Amino acid sequence: MGIPTEPARPATIDRRHLLVTGAAAALSGCATSPRIPYTAENAASAQVPGFQRIRITADARPEEIAAFFQPLPRSTGRPQWLALSGGGSGGAFGAAYLLGWETNGTRPRFDLVTGVSAGSLIAPYAFLGTQGDAGLKRIFTVESLESLAGPRNPLRAVMGQSIYPQGALAQIVATYVDMPLLDRIAARHQTGARLLIQTTSLDSERGYIWDLGRIAASDNPDRLALFRQVLTASASIPAVFSAQRIVVESGGHRFEELHADGAVTSEILTVPTTVLQSGLDLLSHWKPAIYIIFNETLDPRFKVARDRGVDLGARALSILSRNAAVGDLTETLQFARRRGLPLKVTSIDRDLGYNPRRPFGPGYISRARALGTARGEAASWDRTLHG
Repeated sequence: MGIPTEPARPATIDRRHLLVTGAAAALSGCATSPRIPYTAENAASAQVPGFQRIRITADARPEEIAAFFQPLPRSTGRPQWLALSGGGSGGAFGAAYLLGWETNGTRPRFDLVTGVSAGSLIAPYAFLGTQGDAGLKRIFTVESLESLAGPRNPLRAVMGQSIYPQGALAQIVATYVDMPLLDRIAARHQTGARLLIQTTSLDSERGYIWDLGRIAASDNPDRLALFRQVLTASASIPAVFSAQRIVVESGGHRFEELHADGAVTSEILTVPTTVLQSGLDLLSHWKPAIYIIFNETLDPRFKVARDRGVDLGARALSILSRNAAVGDLTETLQFARRRGLPLKVTSIDRDLGYNPRRPFGPGYISRARALGTARGEAASWDRTLHG
């Protein structure tokens, strides 16, 4: 795989601004009722009613992020971190890789699991270790995504709607995320392990990092609903799935934030960019081993583009997303190298015949699972740094 060793950090800020702006425009017509207006000042202090310290913006001050991360577990040995990327139906690769890796006998028990977009749907099961393997066998399969298998009309997105009907992804999440799963996640959280998920606010153009373990461990009766909604938001690819309205309040004023795909902000979540760019050490006493599973390819793929507006737009966004992913990985590689941390990366390193007109086609899902299984059983990595 062509992962550069020391490239300059790509200028992803403008790209992501384009992605967020385009997503907001495409999704602007998908909701049926008007939203309550609110200001940037409201957004800066907004919290989800009934929950405490469950989220932070990805661009918060480094010391604030350090405080948010401080409850992270203290392993007796080297801590183990797992980051799961976006990739749509490519999530089948990551789920199968984890199962194959367990068969190999070398999969660690992770102290910190993070998920972005498709990776967020895998993360709760990876967080539970072998107790979550039954869930990994069920999600991102042809059967679990059967309702999304058929072709969809991209003109729906152009008309201000999501390609899939509103609620389509939320229904799938509700099928596989129930109260027993939440209780197991809460129990693991109480041991000190952490499960973090990223969404993107389409209002603020900022990433939000959510502590799902803290949500699961809450005594709030709405914990299951919020847990599901955050997962759905993180995996809601702009213009493909409907964005999620998350109720928050600020200064007694209650309103709804619009959250969608966490990958619009960054393709992976390890150490937030604001901390990496500050040069400060987030947790100086931690020397984790970092594992990254990319549920997509990081290499350019040649394809003769169709000279049509919708097709060209989709192709351009794909290129933007891949370049942003390479940039995110570059930052993490440089961070690990500076700290002398072991890091391993795996990705979909071949052309599996993805068809953008059928983003959840059964053929692609089956091929992605087969590749993930084979690579996991071999514990095969594209890139390895030894700490």
